[in-house]
Amino acid sequence: NAKKHYHTSLELLLEFEQLESEMYIESLAIVLNNLASIYAAQKEYDKALSFYKNALPHLSSLAETNPTKYGHNVAVLFKNLASIYFYNGKIEKAEFFHFKSIEIFQEFSQYNEEKYNLELASCIIDGVEYYDQHTLTLYNAEEILREYKWNQEAEVLLGRISKLRKSKIKTL
Repeated sequence: NAKKHYHTSLELLLEFEQLESEMYIESLAIVLNNLASIYAAQKEYDKALSFYKNALPHLSSLAETNPTKYGHNVAVLFKNLASIYFYNGKIEKAEFFHFKSIEIFQEFSQYNEEKYNLELASCIIDGVEYYDQHTLTLYNAEEILREYKWNQEAEVLLGRISKLRKSKIKTL
């Protein structure tokens, strides 16, 4: 149902955007991104990629004018693009977007550690798991996560680190 409603919203927003584009950029970006996420969850990666690509210029323009509000959205979109390209076997493009998301999360974590550090740690772990980055980078993620001992998401990420280390030891 959500997909159907988002498509209806998209049609309306595209009509409204023609009348007053500035006013509807945020809503359009959100709807495009949410449709992309739905298609990605359904493993329809080509459709997801198309919607993410359409959301990117809208989110980028919003982030340029208000980076503190929209920079996070761009970083998450980059992380999602990296996943889609990874699943489509386009590793070079996946790594490009992966590193861009890390770059943004690192920059923003300097201003708001609590909000961005968990996502930064998650990206670092993804790098080892999916892009064959050196396992030493897991120490960086682990150092970040130690600050969030009682956080459930941090515990899940620490579990991923443990599994990665065990699997890397087995392959040696």
